[in-house]
This record gives sequence, structure tokens and C-alpha cells, in this order.
Amino acid sequence: MHRGGLLGWIIERSEPVILHDLDLRDDPVLGDRLAKVKSLMAIPLFDDGEAKNWAVQLLRAPDGFELDDLDESILRANLVGTTVKTHTIAQQLREAHERIEREVEHIASIQRALLPMHTPNIPGVALATHYATFDRAGGDMYDFVPDAAGRWGILIADVSGHGPAAAVVMAMLHAILHAFPAELDDPAQILAYINNHLCDKRIANSFVTAFFAIYDPNTHRLHYCRAGHPPPLIHREEDGHATMRHIADAAAIPLGIMKDVPYTSATLELTAGQILILYTDGITEAKNAEGELFGTDGIERALDDWSGEPDGAVQSIMGGLIRHQVQSRAIDDQTIVALQVQR
Repeated sequence: MHRGGLLGWIIERSEPVILHDLDLRDDPVLGDRLAKVKSLMAIPLFDDGEAKNWAVQLLRAPDGFELDDLDESILRANLVGTTVKTHTIAQQLREAHERIEREVEHIASIQRALLPMHTPNIPGVALATHYATFDRAGGDMYDFVPDAAGRWGILIADVSGHGPAAAVVMAMLHAILHAFPAELDDPAQILAYINNHLCDKRIANSFVTAFFAIYDPNTHRLHYCRAGHPPPLIHREEDGHATMRHIADAAAIPLGIMKDVPYTSATLELTAGQILILYTDGITEAKNAEGELFGTDGIERALDDWSGEPDGAVQSIMGGLIRHQVQSRAIDDQTIVALQVQR
């Protein structure tokens, strides 16, 4: 930090200046370094009306500058200053964008780590899944949770919105589910537990749709509850004809909106060959170029070419969805879980 001297005097004036016949020897700041300089022109560079930087030209001639030089230099210096400021802001924006991009990618990697690494080995059941986010981080989730009695909790959920905010709520949902303090018994009780905890966390305008089921491989019974989530589908071949059933009962409002919601559950028995299709609304609400929804009709049409295995069902649905969305961009996360009882 320096005070005084010629430069201090110029900065204090905050206005353009031309000086001739200078004697800069023994300047308290510059010393003798500019002893040979005899004339000077200083131009303030203004930022929001304040002189924050200076352009200083130095000559050995004792009368090296004229007033005409001053007018031209003021214009040129401030144009250059504006360009430099714009470039600096642009660079700062690029750096901020890169930092945000790194953070979003980090959030997305954490989110992907919360999903099952592979489909579990449930006795007598074949599973297949598909998961794709609209952006790098998203709000869809699926999970499989075993209990000591050999039953399996099966969850598919969709956080409202997109991106990092939805991914954070999804991580909260995952943590709350895995912190459930009792054995898997009643899916309505589990969704009520998750709902109350999400409400306590004050997730603002976010909410979560979810379908949670408890499957018992010994009885083939599926005990389930639905919180605002699209109804799952059961596909079955009977006498050479395909039938599709919507599981639309045991429904209540989404999670995270209101505490102490009275969720209810229902039970069905799956039979060999049936396939249960769980999906998020990014599948059914996908639009083509004409704005038409894929819908559950699109799922049914896609399963006309179903190979008979869950992997084939997922591939058929995604193939139909890709053909439907040709020339259109996905606008939501897209998740499918297919479960088939094989014996």
C-alpha cells in the first residue's frame, strides 16, 4: 500500500490530467525510476461512475501531450476498459458455470450411487429396470429392500421438478426409507412414515409420488400402497390374448404435502407369467412432435412385441417410446421396473 506522490495526487483528483515539464526525482512512491519522464497524461477508467483504474502515458519530451490527445485517449481508454470489464465478467461467468457444472455432476454421481447396483435375486421372480434422467441429476427413484422374513419391499418414486433440487429430495427419501425402524409389514404404514418425515423436513414446494409394495415370494402376494403415483400395470397372456390391468386402488395424495395422511393398502396375488410394470410419468407423459402423449396405451402397444421376459418388456417399452419421441426431446426423468413371477 502506497500513499502520496504523483500517482496518489492523480488518483485523488479522479479526473483526466496532462502534466508537462515534470521533475519526478525523489518521488515518495516512484523514487528515481521515472526520473527521465518529463510529461504525463493520465486517463481515469470509470466503472459505475467511479474511477477504479487508470491509463497513464509517459514521454521524455517536456511537452509531449496536447488537449486533442486527451479527448481521443479518454474515449479509447474507456472503450478498452469496458471491453476488459466485459471480458473479465465473461471469464468469471465461465468459471462460475464450470463450478456449477462440477457440483451438478457430483450430485448426479451421488444420486446414481443411491440406486441399486444390480437387480436383487428374489426367489421365483425375474426383474428388469430402466433409469434415465431428463438432466444429469433427477428426481426418479427405485429401490428393493429385503427384510428378515424373506419379503421384499419394492419402491418406485418420482420427486416433483427436475435437476439437483429433485435429486436432493430423492436422497432424503432414500435415507428415510432405509431408516424405517420396523420389519416390512404394511406398505401404508411405511409410506405414512416417509410422508411425515418429508413434511417435517419442509421440502418447500416439492412433493413425491410413490408406489410401495411388499412382495412375499412364498405366497406370491403383493401388498401395496400408492401415493399419487401413476397406477402400475399387470400384463398377462390368456388364451393367446394379452390383457392389461391397471392397479388403481389403495391410492392417496403424494408424499410431503400434508402430515398424518391416512394411507391404505391392498393385496393381490401374482401368478406365473404375469408381469408387473411400474413406471414414472416421464414414460406416459412423453410427447411426440404433434404433442401426443405416449400414455399407458403406448405401453400396451409396445408389449404387443414383448418377448416374454422382463428384459424384453423393458426393451419393448423403451423402443416404442423412442419411436414415439422421434424428433422430440424428453422433458422428464424416465424410469421403469418390470417384475415377473416365473414359478
